[in-house]
Amino acid sequence: LQIDAGAKLESDATGGTEFIVNFNAGSKGSVNGEWLLSGDVDANNLAYFLFPEPESGMRLTVNSGGKITIGPLGFLAPNENVGDNDLVFNAGSVVEFKTDGAAIPFANYDPASTIILSGLITAGVSFDEKVSIGNLTYNCPLQSTATDLNMFKINIFGNLLIQGTNGNEVSLIGVRTLPDAATVGINGNFIISGNSVVVVSKQFDDKVTTLTVQGNFVA
Repeated sequence: LQIDAGAKLESDATGGTEFIVNFNAGSKGSVNGEWLLSGDVDANNLAYFLFPEPESGMRLTVNSGGKITIGPLGFLAPNENVGDNDLVFNAGSVVEFKTDGAAIPFANYDPASTIILSGLITAGVSFDEKVSIGNLTYNCPLQSTATDLNMFKINIFGNLLIQGTNGNEVSLIGVRTLPDAATVGINGNFIISGNSVVVVSKQFDDKVTTLTVQGNFVA
């Protein structure tokens, strides 16, 4: 699979169908343009891609200027059972979730790659990725209730930008469910702007919650 710069591949499922792209062992994919995955989860119209077993030699790489967009009714299949080198986001790449609720995939994120959350209304975020991501931008103008990012032990190598929550609360860690300390590290800047309301954690217990910002904090 190769999506050239300036090109756009739309995988759009309708009518109770599934649009599935299967990557076989040893196959390679390169995204330099945009790959849009869209459907209707409630109606079982699903568009997504599937990986083979880990360490199979398969790799999907999103390069600088490349983007994967999950449409408002789209779906990105979990890939937590594969290696993080199977899905690679290089510097300058973007994955945007226009969905109400998002699962951040297990992948190899360059510090200069970007995840955009723009569709959350009432649902929150879960992380299949357990270690680190690049930049994270949150801007959800239709958010209508409190949401959680659930970043229990995630390091952000780049910047965390909270640009809009529609006056509703977004929690970086959410309700504590881990048996040990929660730590979130931001190597770049942490900037809160617009009509954003941000809290670190919704629930405090006898465990330590640590948020470390290496760059500037602006609110």
